[in-house]
This record gives sequence, structure tokens and C-alpha cells, in this order.
Amino acid sequence: MLSRIGDIKRFKNPDSLANYFGLTPGCRNTGGKHRIGGITKRGNAVARVVLNFAVNHIARKDLAMKAWRKKIKNKKGQKRQELR
Repeated sequence: MLSRIGDIKRFKNPDSLANYFGLTPGCRNTGGKHRIGGITKRGNAVARVVLNFAVNHIARKDLAMKAWRKKIKNKKGQKRQELR
């Protein structure tokens, strides 16, 4: 991760770092309507994959994270089949 991020000081705030990873929601504004979509995926793909693996690993091991993940799945539904 550090090799992908480089000097952390180049990001002025955490949102800038999230933008770099492509983890921020996209939006479409037209005719006075504001629609927020899924993540943009326009950032560093390798860093995003590494973050995904790390989050999945932690969510399986840490009980609090496991409960949080289950709560989100129940609320939003599972969009793709989970690898076991």
C-alpha cells in the first residue's frame, strides 16, 4: 500500500485519498436532479484490490467487523456471490 500511496502528505484530506483509490461515489447532475451512484473505480486498481482483500480478511476474523458486514448485507442485499 505504501508503494502505491507514496508520501501521504500529498493528500490534503482523507477524501482525497479515497478519491485516489476510486472509492468515492459517482454522481450525475442534470436538469436540477442530483443522483449518487456506485464507486467510481477511476483510481488505482491495484490499491483497490489490496484494500478489498484486507477488508475481507478482517471481516472474517474480527467479530465486530463481521457483525457490521452482516448488518450491511441484510440491509442492502448481497450483489455477488461471496468466495469461500
